[in-house]
Amino acid sequence: MPYVVCMIQINAIVLFGGFSCVVESLTDGVAVVRARGYSSRIWSVPVTDLVLCPLSLAQGRNGDGGKGAFIW
Repeated sequence: MPYVVCMIQINAIVLFGGFSCVVESLTDGVAVVRARGYSSRIWSVPVTDLVLCPLSLAQGRNGDGGKGAFIW
């Protein structure tokens, strides 16, 4: 039985590869993320490889409220 582990949205702050990143876009379970502070560090990765940043959740920054979200 499937259950929600995490919800990733556009503009959410996530952790990937040791970087704090912002989700730029979501398509079919693949996210394009940009490292915060490094405009040239951009990755296209499976959403399942991302972790929502706990500090951003505490500050209320977890996405833009539905303009593209992926739940797994």
